[in-house]
Amino acid sequence: MIYCYYSLGSAKIEDFVFVRLAQRLKDRPLLPRLHSLSYPISAEIFLFITPSLRRVNIFGSTGRNKIPFLSALLETAPLLEEFSAEAFSEPFLKTLSKFNQLKMMDIGDGKLEYIATLNRVFSCTRLTELRVCLSEFKSDTGFENNFDAPFLRKLTLKGPSASVSSVLTRLGFTPLTALRIEYGDVGEEPLDDQWRAPLNLVATWSGSLEVLELEDGVPYGADEDGLEPSIMDQLLQMTRLKHVKLNFNPILDFDDAYMNKIARAWTSLRSLDIRFFGGAKGPLTTIASLEAFATYCPHLHDLSLRISLQPSNLEPSPRCILSHSLQRLFIQYPIAGDTILIVRHLLALFPCLQYVDGDIGESANSEDCEEGEWKEWEDVQIMIELCQATAEDNKMRQKKRVANIPG
Repeated sequence: MIYCYYSLGSAKIEDFVFVRLAQRLKDRPLLPRLHSLSYPISAEIFLFITPSLRRVNIFGSTGRNKIPFLSALLETAPLLEEFSAEAFSEPFLKTLSKFNQLKMMDIGDGKLEYIATLNRVFSCTRLTELRVCLSEFKSDTGFENNFDAPFLRKLTLKGPSASVSSVLTRLGFTPLTALRIEYGDVGEEPLDDQWRAPLNLVATWSGSLEVLELEDGVPYGADEDGLEPSIMDQLLQMTRLKHVKLNFNPILDFDDAYMNKIARAWTSLRSLDIRFFGGAKGPLTTIASLEAFATYCPHLHDLSLRISLQPSNLEPSPRCILSHSLQRLFIQYPIAGDTILIVRHLLALFPCLQYVDGDIGESANSEDCEEGEWKEWEDVQIMIELCQATAEDNKMRQKKRVANIPG
C-alpha cells in the first residue's frame, strides 16, 4: 500500500524526476503488485497505476488531472473495488460509473446538486457501500424513478434533510443494513414536525437495519422548546439494531420509563450512544435506566447515556445484581458525593466493566450539585480497575483451593 501525506517544510520532488522515471519504465507499472493507493491528485500519481489496484483514495484541489487519471485507471485497473475522492464533477461521475466491479464509493465532499446525477453512481450495480455529501437539490423534476441498487447495504449521507429524504425515498426497496446520516438542516416547521417525517422515513428499514447513526449539525439554544420523546417511537420498531448512535442538538431528555422502552425494543444492541442536548436542567434518568439495559440487552458491550448517578438517588446497597458483559460506559453528566457507592452500583450491574468515563463538573449547572464538590470520573475508573484486579485475584485463589482438594 502507498499512502502519501504532506507536512510543513517537506521538500517537493521536482517534476523532472518523475519524467525521467517514466521514461525508464517505458509504460511498465512502477509497482506491479500495488493493491492500495492513497495519494494527492498530481502528475506523478499516474506512475502508480497498475492492474493489481483494488483500493484508491485521491485527494487535493488540483482538478485538471482527475478525469485523465480516472480514465487511465479504468483502462489499466478495471477490477477496482473501492474508490474515494474529496470532490467530483458530472464528467467525473460519468467515468467512475464505468467501473463495473466497484463495491465501495466515497465521494463525501462533492456536494451533489442534482438527484439525477446520483443515479450515475448506481450504474455501478455491484455497489455495496456508498458515502456521499449532498447539497440542496436544485430540482427533483425529470427524475422520478427509484434507484436500482440491489446490492447496496451500507449508506452514509450528509446534507439538508430535504435532499436526504429525496435519496432515501428512492431507495425504499433496497434492504439497507447500515445507515448513517448527518443532517445539515431540518426545515423551518415546528420542531417536532421537523424531525417526525425524517425519523419515520428512516423507520422504513425496520426489517433490515442493524447499524443506525443519526447526527444533527444545526445548533439550538437552551431556551428553545424541546422535542417530545414520542418522536422516537417509530425507531423502536427497528428490532434488529445492533449499533445505534443518536446525536441531536434539540433539547430532548428521556426519563427512566422511556429508556426502559428503548431497552425492551432494541434487545440485540452491541453498542448504544444517545446524545441529546438536555438544556440547563439535570437529566431525568437514574440508575433505573442502566438496570433496564442490563436486563434486556444481554449483548451490549459499549454504552453512552445522559444519566444522573448522584448518591442521593442510589440505594445504600445495590438492589439489582446481574452478570452482564458490558465493558465500556460513558455517563454524560458529572458525579458528586460517595464515589464508592457509585462504583458498587455499576459493578453490581456490569461486573465485566473495564472502562468508565463521563462529563466533568463544568458541563453541569452548579446548583444541581447537592453532594458537595463534583468528582472526577478518573477516580471511578481507578476504583473499577482495583475492584476488577481484586476479583481476578479471588478467582485465582479459588482455583488453587479446588486444585488442592484431595481427589
